Amino acid sequence: MKRHISPCLQREIFLCNSQKNNKRCLVLSLNNELQFVLKAYSIQNEEPSCDVENVKDLLNDQLCYVLYNITNYSSKYQWILILWAPEKNSILIDDIHENKEKKNNFIHIVDKEIYKYNNASKKINKLLYYSFKQNFLDIIFNNYDIPLFEINNFVMLEKCIHDCNNKYYNYTNCPTLLNREKTKPKNDSFDIYNQYNLQKYYLLNIQLRSINNIIILNESSLCHDMKRLLEEPNICLNLFYIDVHNYKIISTHLNIDNIEQVHSIIKENKIFYVIYKVLDTYTFFYICNEICTNTKQKFLYSFFKPYLLEYLKKIKNIPIFLSIELSKTKHLIRFINADLKKNKNKNSN
Repeated sequence: MKRHISPCLQREIFLCNSQKNNKRCLVLSLNNELQFVLKAYSIQNEEPSCDVENVKDLLNDQLCYVLYNITNYSSKYQWILILWAPEKNSILIDDIHENKEKKNNFIHIVDKEIYKYNNASKKINKLLYYSFKQNFLDIIFNNYDIPLFEINNFVMLEKCIHDCNNKYYNYTNCPTLLNREKTKPKNDSFDIYNQYNLQKYYLLNIQLRSINNIIILNESSLCHDMKRLLEEPNICLNLFYIDVHNYKIISTHLNIDNIEQVHSIIKENKIFYVIYKVLDTYTFFYICNEICTNTKQKFLYSFFKPYLLEYLKKIKNIPIFLSIELSKTKHLIRFINADLKKNKNKNSN
């Protein structure tokens, strides 16, 4: 059966499942050699409605599979499989041409010739799709349960994707569910995941992998503040915020004479990093206030933390003695204030 799946298609799905690209959907077809091949794909867009329109742009009146990722900004792909079997005369679609592709950077045609295969024996082809379905899923997804829907027109397509997006792993409202016995998740943790709807707040994985380079390498102010931190003999700190919209780091250096200065620089911020220096000892703090509700911020800060620590140690030669995570800003204030009092008593003696 493996010969019925093209190496290109196997590789593309592997990259998706390994979080190494940001595809929204893969359009698959059986060619004349009864081999599943990748004929087109779309890239994730921040607007779900645009994603649906992109899929529609990839479809015509030919039978095909659509492997669609229903999660938005997810750390893991969640697939559904759609058998696109348009009803006769139910849609009027021109063949995909180069102009449509040029107008939309989110869709890509891999092999235009696949659209021209003979569709005279459509009913036989449909049976082939059904018969190959389970073997195809077993090979590519290792027995992972993926729902299959038969969709006949764009109205059904939009409804199916919309319902799947709104009810994570609960497809009872979608049209023509073909494997109802496999719809319930085996792991109860999916219920918790669905309850808080976290998947809608995560960043695109393809962007996520380059964030550390964007944030670190393009910020001269960061290097300048690091230099001041290394050269300063007294108690000081560097404060970092991440702009989650532009992926830029905002760095501030502070020489600490009194605790009010720390209060002033932190203000009402809920999430940030601090490198705190006493003598030649450096302590790294990640403060994520327990009342911070911005899931996108939390995810980005948690993701970036190990890269920042590695950058400090290997690139800037700052030996981090201790890395601490705090849920309240007041704990950081108390920590620094204790050192200030010790230093004051030492100088007075």
